[in-house]
Amino acid sequence: METVTIADELRQAYEQNQKAKELQLDIPSFGGKLVGVYRPLTEGEMRKLAKKVEKMAPGDQRVAAALDQVIESCVGLYSRDDEGRLVRPDSGEVVELPVQDNDTSPIRYNNGLVELLGLGETPTAREIVRKVFRSGGKFNISALLGHTNEIGEWMQNIAPDLAEEYEGE
Repeated sequence: METVTIADELRQAYEQNQKAKELQLDIPSFGGKLVGVYRPLTEGEMRKLAKKVEKMAPGDQRVAAALDQVIESCVGLYSRDDEGRLVRPDSGEVVELPVQDNDTSPIRYNNGLVELLGLGETPTAREIVRKVFRSGGKFNISALLGHTNEIGEWMQNIAPDLAEEYEGE
């Protein structure tokens, strides 16, 4: 029997992180029923998002940047079937991975989600995210920031060229 060392495990984790094209995260407050699939953002996209919020008050900047990061990096929003596979929440259709190659009209933080969840009139993507990240009927900034922190940590660990793949799509 071959002994697996900590160094072997670290190498394997590093290699897997470098190849991960998408991140799947449960959306808080949905009990695992709503899953966000995210892609890495390019350096140019990150700069564009930062520029968009730079003139805001510091406290507003952090929230707006978090909202924008979730919106921009979202490939789609899904549910899981009994076997743990991603399915479209509107049809139950299984979606093959990677999602960006196999779902041509995903539900994102857009009108499709507004209709699916019955969110009422919600004119902007930022307002949709605010309604999705709620607890007790109120926007839960901690849930949003925790979610964006997980996305950010994942982006720190992947190869930059994976983000560049999306730029051409």
